[in-house]
Amino acid sequence: MTSPTHRVIIGLGLASIALGADQGIDREVRQQESSQKSVASLTTTTAKQMDVLVDEYTFNRLGDEGQAQSLTQISQSLTKLADPALAGKEKNMPWVQNRLVAARSSGDAAGELGKASEGQNEIVARMDDLLKSAQKQFGAMQQKQDLQQLAEKQKDLQEQTQKLADKTLGKQDKDLTTQEKVEKERLAQKQDQLKDEIKKAADEMRDQAKEEAKQDPEQAKKMEDAAKELEQQKADQDAQKATDDIRDNKLEKAQQDQQDVLDKLQKAQDQMQDKSQQPEDTLAKLDEQLNKLDELSQKEQDLLKNTEQLKPESKQSEFNQLQAQQKDVAQDLKDMQQMPEAQKNAEDAAKDLAQMQQKPATEDMKKALEAMDKAKKDLQEKISKLQKDEQAKQAKESKQQQKDPKGKTPKEAQLQEGELAKKGEAAWQVNLQPQDRETLNSSASEKFPRKYEQALGQYYRDLAAGDQAP
Repeated sequence: MTSPTHRVIIGLGLASIALGADQGIDREVRQQESSQKSVASLTTTTAKQMDVLVDEYTFNRLGDEGQAQSLTQISQSLTKLADPALAGKEKNMPWVQNRLVAARSSGDAAGELGKASEGQNEIVARMDDLLKSAQKQFGAMQQKQDLQQLAEKQKDLQEQTQKLADKTLGKQDKDLTTQEKVEKERLAQKQDQLKDEIKKAADEMRDQAKEEAKQDPEQAKKMEDAAKELEQQKADQDAQKATDDIRDNKLEKAQQDQQDVLDKLQKAQDQMQDKSQQPEDTLAKLDEQLNKLDELSQKEQDLLKNTEQLKPESKQSEFNQLQAQQKDVAQDLKDMQQMPEAQKNAEDAAKDLAQMQQKPATEDMKKALEAMDKAKKDLQEKISKLQKDEQAKQAKESKQQQKDPKGKTPKEAQLQEGELAKKGEAAWQVNLQPQDRETLNSSASEKFPRKYEQALGQYYRDLAAGDQAP
């Protein structure tokens, strides 16, 4: 699948293929000149369209910073290719036009046509480089967006299935109202369509991988791996199971099948992910994950307590209420990622509650809590290591500043009203909690208020005094 932007670039390259010069025919040269002008005009338009895309990527956050920079570079390169002001400095499209004009008006038609052909060959080579750059940045991105759209459709269907399940809880198929039967069939049809779209997406990724292999083998492998993931995991078959379960009025089972589809779509998306572009762990990020995990652990403990308090005569509605809360915990664990064991145990507990199996549910909840405790310990170890690394780095920087004869001590480097706080970042971070450190770092470029200068000066003096500070 080639994006519209790629097709435009490809079209430009093809339209700029070196002309077949018939030296004695003036009309042929004029046609080539007209074609070259059209290509130059299209190139300028494409560059402007890419500028608009850059704004979309920058302000609406459609992609990452690297993709916005890549679009900017491509736009600038296209602009240069069609800029008449550069015709005397490099062989671009207006330069080729000038050679074609000279071929008609000068006495050296063969020589000028040869130069024009040589210039167009260079333009084609540059267009090929731009195409490779665009494909490297955006080839897999389009496929990943397609997978994301499928996941969003499946999630929407799952939510609709949940609503219908809540309305028809305890009813046999024969007891459903006409409206409920119509809604059930509508969901089944949409689920069936999604099955076909998943299979089609895998086929398209495989075809695109073959095309991409010539330009970018690494990217082609990502697409091939994503297609294999969908086919080997049989996501389309899970979608078919969900369709059958909806039609059989097994809505609870259908939701699980739909979740299986979502999980497999996520795995396929992960295959498309460039690991080198994944953000590194930071203290603030890890601290946020730890706090979130603490919250989920507390929720799970409350659910365990409430489940243990259920009585033999408890109704299905009481189990359903706990099940809904348990599914929320499982989903939150999934969103946090890298905690598959806790997620699976939480999902198993939700299934047990749906079947009113109290004891198995409590056992699975305990397993989920154990897995969460282990994950919390792992996070705490990562945080501790990063803190030690950062303190070591700060100590090293402090020693270097002391050795620097030109460096100023904190007492000498007083900030003035309105001055940007560009120095002393390491000193701000000593012994701070991750959240406080993140807050201070985020405001590092703000203007420094005068009223804090005295307090900060005292802080620096105490810091310099070390253990002798009062």
